[in-house]
Amino acid sequence: MKRYAEFIEEQNEIAVRKKLKLAKAKSERKGRNSKVGYQQGNKVVSSEYKGLTKKNGLTYAKIQQPGKGSTSTVPVSDIRTVND
Repeated sequence: MKRYAEFIEEQNEIAVRKKLKLAKAKSERKGRNSKVGYQQGNKVVSSEYKGLTKKNGLTYAKIQQPGKGSTSTVPVSDIRTVND
């Protein structure tokens, strides 16, 4: 079954953080990884979501780079879709 992608472009940061936490919990219960789509330049890239972190008072999503296996951070404001 295809996963449902929820578009979150016009929502505030608090709502986005809540959706990310719910998606991670739901995917962990089902034994799979949640995915997020985030803005990188002019395109939207999809990768695995690993959790939230705070740096200098801003909230970032930890993501695993597609193909590389390394973890990096993306500002929550750049996240466009959440797949659970």
